[in-house]
Amino acid sequence: MRILSICLLCCTLAVLAQAQVKPVQQFSWPEGIRADDYIPGKALVKVRSEYKAVFQNPAGRMSLGGSIRPLVPPNAPIKNKRAHAQAFMPAVDIQQYFEITFDANRPVDEFINELYATGYIDVAEPVYRQKILDMPAGPFTPDDVERSAQYYLTNIRAYEAWGITQGSDDIIIAIVDSGVDTSHPDLAPKLYINEADPVDGVDNDHNGYIDDYRGWDFSGPVRISERDPGFIGDNDPTVPKAGVGFSHGTQVGGVAAAATNNAIGISGVGFNAKLLFTKHYADNQASTEKEYDTDTFQGIVYAARQGARIINCSWGSYARSQISQDLINYVTKDLGCLVVAAGGNRWEERFVYPASYDNVLSVAALRENNVIAYTYNKAIDLSAPGIAIRTTDFGGGYITIDGSSFSAPMTCGAAALVASIFPEYNGPQLGEQLRVTADRSLYTVGVNAEARYKNRLGMGSLDVYASLTRTSPSLRVLKYDLLDQEGNVAEPGDNARLYFDIANYLQSTSATLEITITTADASVNITRGKITPGVIIGGKTVRNNSTPFELTLNSNLAEGQSIDLLVTFSDGDYQDYQYISFVPNLPYRTMEENQIKTSIASAGRIGYADTGNSQGGIGFTYNGKSMLYEMGLILGSSAGDILNSVRGEGNNQYDQDFVSTSQIRKTVPGEDADAEINGSFSDTNVASEQHVRVSYRTQVWRGTPYDKFVVVEYTLTNAQATPMTDFYVGLFADWDVSPGGGQDAAGWDADARVGYVHPKASSSQPHAGIQVLNGTPNYYAIDNDPSLAGNPFGIYDGFTDAEKFTAISSDRTAAGATGAGADVSHVVSAGPYTLAQGESVKVAFALHGASNLTDLLASANAADELYNEVLQIPLPLVLPTEVCTGCNATLVATGGSDYNWYKDRYGGAPLATGPEFTMTSVQNDTIVYVSNVSGGHESLRIPVQIRVKGATSSEGELDRRVIVFPVPVVNGKLTVTVRDIDAREFSLTVLNAQGAEMTHIYLGSLHDQFSHTISTIGYPAGVYLVKLQLDNDVIVRRVVIR
Repeated sequence: MRILSICLLCCTLAVLAQAQVKPVQQFSWPEGIRADDYIPGKALVKVRSEYKAVFQNPAGRMSLGGSIRPLVPPNAPIKNKRAHAQAFMPAVDIQQYFEITFDANRPVDEFINELYATGYIDVAEPVYRQKILDMPAGPFTPDDVERSAQYYLTNIRAYEAWGITQGSDDIIIAIVDSGVDTSHPDLAPKLYINEADPVDGVDNDHNGYIDDYRGWDFSGPVRISERDPGFIGDNDPTVPKAGVGFSHGTQVGGVAAAATNNAIGISGVGFNAKLLFTKHYADNQASTEKEYDTDTFQGIVYAARQGARIINCSWGSYARSQISQDLINYVTKDLGCLVVAAGGNRWEERFVYPASYDNVLSVAALRENNVIAYTYNKAIDLSAPGIAIRTTDFGGGYITIDGSSFSAPMTCGAAALVASIFPEYNGPQLGEQLRVTADRSLYTVGVNAEARYKNRLGMGSLDVYASLTRTSPSLRVLKYDLLDQEGNVAEPGDNARLYFDIANYLQSTSATLEITITTADASVNITRGKITPGVIIGGKTVRNNSTPFELTLNSNLAEGQSIDLLVTFSDGDYQDYQYISFVPNLPYRTMEENQIKTSIASAGRIGYADTGNSQGGIGFTYNGKSMLYEMGLILGSSAGDILNSVRGEGNNQYDQDFVSTSQIRKTVPGEDADAEINGSFSDTNVASEQHVRVSYRTQVWRGTPYDKFVVVEYTLTNAQATPMTDFYVGLFADWDVSPGGGQDAAGWDADARVGYVHPKASSSQPHAGIQVLNGTPNYYAIDNDPSLAGNPFGIYDGFTDAEKFTAISSDRTAAGATGAGADVSHVVSAGPYTLAQGESVKVAFALHGASNLTDLLASANAADELYNEVLQIPLPLVLPTEVCTGCNATLVATGGSDYNWYKDRYGGAPLATGPEFTMTSVQNDTIVYVSNVSGGHESLRIPVQIRVKGATSSEGELDRRVIVFPVPVVNGKLTVTVRDIDAREFSLTVLNAQGAEMTHIYLGSLHDQFSHTISTIGYPAGVYLVKLQLDNDVIVRRVVIR
């Protein structure tokens, strides 16, 4: 077992800081980010799960001088009674999230990329500085900003709502903002008091915040750049002065739940609800500043764990953060809170965060006459008044003010009233109740009716009375899959099927529910755009497996092109919509069928399509361990004739000499593998200018001993008029097997023709390797640091074409050989080749992951045998047979030399040998497997079906519910229908007479009725088997295709 400490992280960062590190580019600034958009000297990280316990160790954190701390103290109690209430969604492990403080003079992006280089970090990001949303002048600026009446209470029908309920002081609204004027007469009696932690200098409630009896000040007296890095705040959220930012929290809180019916001031929408404030402004900030001093998302987490039912966020930025999204998921999915956010204050269609995150109720602002005031977009959920809002102000006074900052707390107050009427609702359900009862007549008012605003202002305007008195379904698409006719991921040119997971958060639908999809994108032709799924019970999630949408994708879809679909739900008075987006032509496909998981890009890269940012793929993992930083193809015949897709001559530069020339596709199963990926690329799209054409095939197998590698096969064709001489084909890989990759070693085994990388500490630790399967092998191990004594070259300072040719054409059999190891790479190549004009050569590599060197060499031996022996053996031919119940079945194999018969596709001893196999007293439909044994080697096994007449499964009743038609198939379409189905695991497979899979579809759990039509166009005429697996039952039908 490897024992680690945070000291190692500290040391690793120190070492990396002193060296010119390899170009780690896992983080890059979002477009438009400026220096004042993030907090210097701060980073948020999500550590990999295997290192979580190490980072939680207090001794380890102390070794860094308090520079790293968890966002939530380990074992801190959760006061929120609705924790884990959201049944639709998975949990977020909040103990993987930490804040790191470092030298504020260091570039944040540089520090983050060094964090990534340690190997400990899953996600690292800056702490983006949230701001009070801009209030620019525009065509809808109100004429009179001194109006004092709370007109908005009439617009949202608050008076009528208060006649039904005035809420409850058990319901807490959190105002995560600049703090509050705690002495304001309309707010002081509304402050939430944490009776479990009185002011006595002791953390009585053990939540990590001493004496937080009325909220928390995350910023304190001085701004972040001036205070102790270990400072986590104090227990007084009181703001010390007035100002644009300082007054903001006080103003927001008054709209949400100022004291009401107290003969002074204003009325808060939430009436009796309590207010919990967090403060994110430092006392010494300038009164004109609009930027929050500390991370407001930590305030969200604090408030949620303290018991806030509803959390208001009247601030935002244009930077999207994955960690922030994770924290939103945590407080909504795990803690059952409702997060409400301001939609933005600029006259534009643009996403603002956190309002545009998933699981946030996003609120746009309206004028007094319900006309749009500011930002609009597809993520808005509803709209509420945001102009001339009368509310509380610093110093005990009142102010009339504009902005979606006040539309959001208005909605929070409404949510508090809804919570008192529907106490069983969790946060997301509260939000859905507000959303689906919004007044849809909003879209008939003035300019709102213009096409550009359609579905950009949410469901309608906030109607508090309706939210208390109306019930409705609320359908949301949570997950969707676009598959081709065979169940593979749909590709351009495919006739595709769209499957949804549809969650109903509120009341059950009727049987007349209709769901429709439409799109304005000409790249998609919807051929079946409406389904009627029947009743969807409230609180349940269903999937339209038996009634998928159908659409055709344009064959010319560009790589990375996003398609927007509008989903509409119609069920009597319930009318709803949702936008979903998908990218049907990703520049990569992923293999996940065995212990190796990796992505194959369409233009010569492996692991990641965008190597510079470690994006566009999943890298390369073995048994869940991430092992790869970069991998790609290098071709060439001299230093002046190199084509490649790996890092380039300059630091942080990457060569991309290849372009995709055909659609990358994944097929399950493959021609002779459990899955394969195919495509082609060249050095240009212009055929007359191409030098080399490359087609590729990647194959994977599930069973032992083939489950620790994938095979990548390249067929290269000389497209030039002149011969290609002394031509080499190689794969470059920068493996990071040890944490951060800084203590690895590279080696070569000539007998197995495999180059490998492993932690220098021991050859018994995990190994990654590349093996040459055919051709003359070459191996070059690289010490990445060019400053190491005796190093011919490194790649921290770039990887030149001359160095690349050296690497593919020369030999260096070890790197990281001294000391504790080093940061290493290697190139495994084959060649040289000479290709005449139009001549082709096939070069194959196996990519391995293994537990140790012995394991790696065994896997390499299996890959060599599979590729060079097993796959060359003809598969046997066996016709399926049909017998009566209890009769013997004899199978006869032909087309081979000798035969082994098995119970399973992989593993196990033969049931019998020889050309004939007899199974006695067959009671149920059965599948056995047979292989061809030739020259001491054995082919892959093919399935053979034994069908029992009149009883095709162990459950005769189940068999009667299966219909396969027409028989014979003469029109190119085979339909399989199963009635009254109830299965947790369901799959459908079509096999030819030789047992090769023609189609395989996995559909998970199914209920009620299933019907699926398979295109048999292109199937040779003959006998085929249709195999249905329903949990433990297998049904096999024989069909003839003509």
